[in-house]
Amino acid sequence: MRARPSSEGGTCTQEILAIADKDALLVIPAHNEEESLPRVLDLVAQEWRGDVLVVDDGSTDGTWAVIDRFRSEMPRLMGVRHHANLGYGSAILTGFAAALAGPYKGVVTMDADGQHDPRDLRRLVEKLVSYDIVSGSRYHDLSPHVGKPAPHRLKANLEMARFVAKMTGYRVTDAATGFKAYRTDALRKLKITETGYAMPFQVWGQAARIGLTVGEVPVTRIYADPPGNAGSEKLYVRWLSLRCRMALLRALGRPTAGTGLLCAFWTIVVRASEIVRRARRSLDLRSARGNKV
Repeated sequence: MRARPSSEGGTCTQEILAIADKDALLVIPAHNEEESLPRVLDLVAQEWRGDVLVVDDGSTDGTWAVIDRFRSEMPRLMGVRHHANLGYGSAILTGFAAALAGPYKGVVTMDADGQHDPRDLRRLVEKLVSYDIVSGSRYHDLSPHVGKPAPHRLKANLEMARFVAKMTGYRVTDAATGFKAYRTDALRKLKITETGYAMPFQVWGQAARIGLTVGEVPVTRIYADPPGNAGSEKLYVRWLSLRCRMALLRALGRPTAGTGLLCAFWTIVVRASEIVRRARRSLDLRSARGNKV
């Protein structure tokens, strides 16, 4: 049965009576999360009864050592290590491949930086009985929140949610979230190729084209770090938003020429900004050394 895109009251493409956390694989992509990962795994161990796969995406800190240490404390914890930083989407795809190769009915993804609350995990999985994909929203009216996001990030997230809703019909309030649950039978129908942070938007587009249903669950919004407003950060967010739009439009088979030109322009701007930032840092270091002499 093919169901039209919906974010409420939909039916999944195949009927399943229930999916419990023990039937699903929890995938946690991690890149240089040595400090936050222990706390995340401690909480996961309390809230999750199923298998856990942490994908170390080429970390240069002690992330892999954390995974190795927790294996003795968490018998259902597994780790995969990328030889280099291949990108957020690549880490998620590694997790998807593991889930599809195993006996799992579902797969859940969450971040390793402490931005997602493991106490929300089971609610995501339980809703897979009604939907092909369940998305955790940090910006739902009922979402509790800890800390405040940077204003430019909040604006970009809300704008992208509206864009996804307009283009796909999915009435989601948080399009960029990495806190999602997927039914594996639905996941097999997707052909994801995006390796970076635009990957979730390719998912939205492909899901809409093939008629997968989407549900949304309010989750806790956690921003432990103080809001940042650096100019380079704002440029990066603007560029990333355009990349995400491109991924969505391509997945939907829509024209991308105008967005592509804007994306190319902002790519140049972001790279130039990074060059300037590094040059300034180098000059500051030289100046500091000179002052010491």
